[in-house]
Amino acid sequence: MQARGDADCGQAAGGGGGGSGASADGFASNMDGKEIILWCEVLTMIGWRPPQGTEDAERKVEIRCLDKDPARQGPLLDAPAEAEASSHSIPGKELSSIRESIFLPLQYKPNSTYIQIVLYDLDPQKKPWAFASISLAQALRSKGQRRLKLQPVDKQAASGSWSKEAVMGCLPWRRSPQIMMIFRNLDPRKAGEIRDAVKQQLDFTKQDLDKRERELEELKAVRATLNAENGDGTS
Repeated sequence: MQARGDADCGQAAGGGGGGSGASADGFASNMDGKEIILWCEVLTMIGWRPPQGTEDAERKVEIRCLDKDPARQGPLLDAPAEAEASSHSIPGKELSSIRESIFLPLQYKPNSTYIQIVLYDLDPQKKPWAFASISLAQALRSKGQRRLKLQPVDKQAASGSWSKEAVMGCLPWRRSPQIMMIFRNLDPRKAGEIRDAVKQQLDFTKQDLDKRERELEELKAVRATLNAENGDGTS
């Protein structure tokens, strides 16, 4: 696996503040070892497409907290994680606009903690296929979106390389999918409020989709009635 320093793990993409969380530089030194909650917002994947015929296959994103750097020592998927959390199951074709929030409780040790993002196939069984990583200090120092380079888990793949079939929209000299993230730290006492707000937004979106589906079914029923009255058998 190709060794890379923190500076190569990802680059800032776009401006914007860090939301409700503070940056690493804003923490006092006495925060070392204290409990925080890392809010990992997964925005999108760039330059990747699911293999043909697997567009609807279920996948998920898992966030792991490690005391070693996967960028230097390999995927480390068998290494015990100090903390981990995952997204909901997501069809592969929706990874390009995933927009998922994952909350990871951990101890604040910025100089010895690494955040690993692992992508899993769930069909027919759970299997990792890509990962990215960033140090906690660098993640919390981000002022906006963070673009992380994904590496293949497949041991048969060349060091850090992807097949032409796996990537799209990448420049020839940068043929590697990327995942866009925003990292924020949260006060554990307020994390419940954030979770409730995210859940409320998801519930609202689902209600809106359900309403649209009902309206569509009603429209189909009206159209079928009109067709029947006009002697037209089409729907």
